[in-house]
Amino acid sequence: AIFPSLYLPIMDECNARSLSPWRTYLPTPEWFAHKKRVRQLDAAIIKIVRDRWDKKRSGGKVPDDILERVLDQEVNTGSLSAETERQLCYEIKTFLLAGHETSAAMLTWTMHELSDNLEATEKVRTESDAVFGRLKKDALPTRESLDTLDYSLAALKETLRLYSVVPVVTRVAEEDDDL
Repeated sequence: AIFPSLYLPIMDECNARSLSPWRTYLPTPEWFAHKKRVRQLDAAIIKIVRDRWDKKRSGGKVPDDILERVLDQEVNTGSLSAETERQLCYEIKTFLLAGHETSAAMLTWTMHELSDNLEATEKVRTESDAVFGRLKKDALPTRESLDTLDYSLAALKETLRLYSVVPVVTRVAEEDDDL
């Protein structure tokens, strides 16, 4: 249960840093706590990667998940280097942290917008019923059937246009510009 206990405080500090960039550089108590949590999260992820690698190398049954797909690419090398472990750690954090936050925000705002528009909600429901209503229990839709969810995709894209999942984008000019 280490991941949930580290995830929210890390994300809270990252969000705070986007609005107060000085937090990244000043060694405050929050700065030290954040660095410690990130080290703990990295260690936990690397342990998961090593455990899975060992299980995979010993012929044990492993789940078919994103980690398995990434490790499949490494199995031919015969060993898992420290550099590869660090890279996998960064990729897993990006996939889990960034992917989860953006997907959750997009879906939340989409549901909010649909709740205020019954006509749009009915169009999404009709499309959904056409794709998912025909499936047998525990079956997954085909890519072709998902491609027919045109209105639903448009609703998601419109939500992203209205409510950016990246609240602040900071940039630093390389040089002054005259307007």
